[in-house]
Amino acid sequence: MVGERSLKRIVHISLGVLSILVIISGLGIAYYQTVTFLTLGLDKTLAFKVHTFIFPFS
Repeated sequence: MVGERSLKRIVHISLGVLSILVIISGLGIAYYQTVTFLTLGLDKTLAFKVHTFIFPFS
């Protein structure tokens, strides 16, 4: 069984990864030229799809 410490670590890592994805996809919508260059292909439409999939409340 997963211990409490392991569970907290999994939750923290998962939330960190999701937070980074939301920030990158949000910036990909607003500053799509820069983010497309930095991420090697995350264009505005793909960034919008990722952002609404992860954060559907906006």
